[in-house]
Amino acid sequence: MARSNSGLLFGVALALTTSAASAQVSSAENVRRELCVNPPATGTRGQLVRTVVAYIDARPARMHENFGVLSLEALRTAWPCSKK
Repeated sequence: MARSNSGLLFGVALALTTSAASAQVSSAENVRRELCVNPPATGTRGQLVRTVVAYIDARPARMHENFGVLSLEALRTAWPCSKK
């Protein structure tokens, strides 16, 4: 996978924004709940990017799949939400 952080960051942001918009959520807490992703409050964008890159790099056979789906899957795997 190409290591263009700015391009990948844009992709992650686009994927999450699109997912959040489709879930019709408005607050950070709603995003966490609706997308079922719970990254640490002190996490950085770089950490999000590295998480997605590592997840996809570990699954080369899936690189042809939708980036947004893989990104969300990566973030959910790394930081699953707590089911209440």
